[in-house]
Amino acid sequence: MDVKVKANQLVKALLVAAVVLVGSTPMLKAQDDAASITDESLRNYIMVMDSIDVMKKNVSKVVNSMLKDDILMQGGRRFVEIRKVYGDSTALVEAGVNADELKSYETIIAVKDSLSAQINTVFPVLIKEQLGVKEYKAIKRLLARDADLKARYVEMKATIKEEMLAKENEGGDSGTAEEASPGNAPGGKK
Repeated sequence: MDVKVKANQLVKALLVAAVVLVGSTPMLKAQDDAASITDESLRNYIMVMDSIDVMKKNVSKVVNSMLKDDILMQGGRRFVEIRKVYGDSTALVEAGVNADELKSYETIIAVKDSLSAQINTVFPVLIKEQLGVKEYKAIKRLLARDADLKARYVEMKATIKEEMLAKENEGGDSGTAEEASPGNAPGGKK
């Protein structure tokens, strides 16, 4: 009887150990995945994301410039008013929106949409060419939950920014993300 009790305890202990081991496997796998992210892949990820950020900032600059330069949009105030009622003909009339204001509003929206569509076209191409979709998704996923990878990312991003600023100060041009990409760095792959 004593042997049966010890055998049952041993089986229970083995089951608990198996559950713990299986339960921690995804965490171990995530750590292994994060450790397998090379500096080159992380740098490429940063360059892709920075390129997209630059494009998004450009959209904002263009739209803001259009709002500032278009007297009908009153520095953007009228644009906001029209945006609130756009699509509702009764509300447009009540807001006193005239045909010229509506045309200006629609032109600005069309430019913004066109620039945004360009970003949406370029983004997957950059991912595919610089990283590969699988690598991009892995890095994005792991950055959200792996503190060590996030720390590497933050440090590398700061280093890249410093390199780009140094390049600008040396008389280089704008220091685009493409210029600082690993493929253009000494020893980088082409």
